[in-house]
Amino acid sequence: MDRTKERDCGEVVPSAERELAAFLGAVKALFGAEQARLAADEWLEQLMARNRLPCSAREWRTITASASQRLASRWLTLRPGASPGVLFALSSASSYTLASRV
Repeated sequence: MDRTKERDCGEVVPSAERELAAFLGAVKALFGAEQARLAADEWLEQLMARNRLPCSAREWRTITASASQRLASRWLTLRPGASPGVLFALSSASSYTLASRV
């Protein structure tokens, strides 16, 4: 493995930590602690399903988007009358939280 590439990926890990923290903070604020725990598990499952460690903020955001989709599907199934706008609310809150932490 190329050491330079390895180092570059290692520098992305703090970005991943911020991404996960922002996502979970938004989920907890919007849906509560139980949904945040489930979302954390889903985020980690998405990470473990990859063949390699993501090396860009875009790849980390893809993991968050996948976990968000699962959360929205679960939320809409549990609450049939809930608005599909939940995806937008989660995306906006997560992006705002992430931006405010940078």
